Amino acid sequence: MISQERKVRTLLGAGILSAVMVYGLTSCMDAAAPNHSATPGNNFKTFVVDADYRIGAYPSLAIAPDGRLHASYYAKNDLIASGGGALRHAVMQSGVWTVETVDGNIYDPSVDVGRYTSIAVDGLGRVHLAYWDVTNGRLLYTTQMSGTGNPWSFEVVANPGGVCPGADLRLDALGNVYIGYCVTGSGVYYAKKDSTGTWAPTSVWLDPDVTQMSLQIDVNNNLHLAFFDAVEKKIKYMVGAGNGFSNPEDVTTSPLVGETRMELRLAGTVPHIVFYDIAGQTLEHTVKAGGAWTTPEMVSAVGDLTYVSDGVQSTGYLQLASLIDHLGQLRLSYFDGTHQDLKHAVLTANGWTYQTIDEAGDVGRTSAMAEDGNGTIHIIYRDTTNNALKYAYLQ
Repeated sequence: MISQERKVRTLLGAGILSAVMVYGLTSCMDAAAPNHSATPGNNFKTFVVDADYRIGAYPSLAIAPDGRLHASYYAKNDLIASGGGALRHAVMQSGVWTVETVDGNIYDPSVDVGRYTSIAVDGLGRVHLAYWDVTNGRLLYTTQMSGTGNPWSFEVVANPGGVCPGADLRLDALGNVYIGYCVTGSGVYYAKKDSTGTWAPTSVWLDPDVTQMSLQIDVNNNLHLAFFDAVEKKIKYMVGAGNGFSNPEDVTTSPLVGETRMELRLAGTVPHIVFYDIAGQTLEHTVKAGGAWTTPEMVSAVGDLTYVSDGVQSTGYLQLASLIDHLGQLRLSYFDGTHQDLKHAVLTANGWTYQTIDEAGDVGRTSAMAEDGNGTIHIIYRDTTNNALKYAYLQ
């Protein structure tokens, strides 16, 4: 049975706001701070979505056909050593964010759900969510007709026991639901919901050394997978069509030192991968051009330390965000650990350009991005200083 703490609250999407919390009253505002942007000026406007204990880890963002923004993220009670984790869902309509707890209870030490969330909205406005139940080692899926307050239905996708960072939920052109994931000590998998409504997990690559993965679906409904081999210390890539998957190919030829964090994105059928190089303390990008992966280039602006341990989360988990916009440009949001700021980078025909999204406190250790039909860039991210989930958009 899925444990639920059904709390709903509304926060106004305004510059300075008071947030009436279920657990008390707090006031949140954007404060002035030194500008560490690589380019002068900041066209981003920022607002608070939710504030309550450890809010905003593992965020995911999607936009419905009617223009509403849907965000999923993890909430954790920092007064409880284990358990106390919940999945939350926020919807913005007409400038107002409405927040609800979908699964779990931040006051229950026996439950820890909602990590590694991934959200999508289909053409009918139905919300699809994938996330991990850490307590029971299960990958879960839930869906809701668009609109906070409508009931959620819950399903178990897989029950592998070992939780591996990440779960990517994607919809193909026909509306089929796929979830890519990896299992600790086992390998890379994806699950598709078949015509009978049953989840069918499929093993893609058995490798006990896989520690994370990223899934995308291209315009031809082919599956693209990237994953990190923690023993070889390399990022690898595979493509799956109707006749199965290709053998893994090395994206990075030289071993990386330590762990990494990565995202796979597609420009049509062309794969791009961005990742943190922990040893070099940089954010890097590579693309498969002409049948071969390019030598990774440094993305982060000079002086930006992009990967530091997150003192709030015991795993030190950092999450960058990326998308290919309507102009075919790669956009990133990432954490500048030197200044503890959230940065925005765009790959244009003339190279990379940079902006600071938010610099008020320690912000941006995790983030998610989406682009709407008007070309507006929307970002949600964690504010560690204020234990909040924040929202920004590019005017």
